[in-house]
Amino acid sequence: MRQLTLVAGLLLALLVLDLSPAQATGQATVLYVHSEVREDALYVDVNLRIRLSDTHVEALQNGVPLSVSLQTVISEPRDWLWAHTVAKDRRHYRIEYHALSETYLIHDELSRETLTFGNLTNALESISRVRAWPVAHIEHLKHRDRLVARTRFTLDVNRLPLPLRLQALTDENWALTSEWFLWEPSTKPRAAGPQPVMTGGAITEAAPATRSAQATGAPPAPYRRHTLSPPEAA
Repeated sequence: MRQLTLVAGLLLALLVLDLSPAQATGQATVLYVHSEVREDALYVDVNLRIRLSDTHVEALQNGVPLSVSLQTVISEPRDWLWAHTVAKDRRHYRIEYHALSETYLIHDELSRETLTFGNLTNALESISRVRAWPVAHIEHLKHRDRLVARTRFTLDVNRLPLPLRLQALTDENWALTSEWFLWEPSTKPRAAGPQPVMTGGAITEAAPATRSAQATGAPPAPYRRHTLSPPEAA
């Protein structure tokens, strides 16, 4: 009788553990992508939804920076062969936590800017709306029958400290990769847009209305120029 009671107690304990709240998992989703040709380059706007897991947050608060990236691949479909990759690019960000000031830092490797935020929610929001990302020279995209592009967001595991890399590859709580979002890139220059507007004493050109692949309602930010490497010789 005592043994049956012990077994029943163990089974009850296991049941309670199974019903206990699960650890919050990370999730990333590409909501929409919009592209247009400006100044001989294809610029891309991307809206994301990003949620870090408890493991990610704990790592940040223990001084481990997280490197994440946005990846876009543009390819040309072919009837009898695999699609031919025409252009591809990555945009890297680094997320850090500063313990002394209790602030979160976002470093954009493209613009070489570092922004400071008082909480993680606002920090993630800053990289959830990517604007004016130059992904390809228009010369790479001209004179092609059809182009298909895909974009995704991912945690760069290879940029983690060496002792954490193996764990990040095997532990699902470290997973943070969105599904590929498929879209068709524009290859024609945009039509004449609105007149420049005055903002804070400086003249800036208003960004065009974003054509959403999925509804969001967040207005795009003004475009900023970034240096793009010249196209390689054929």
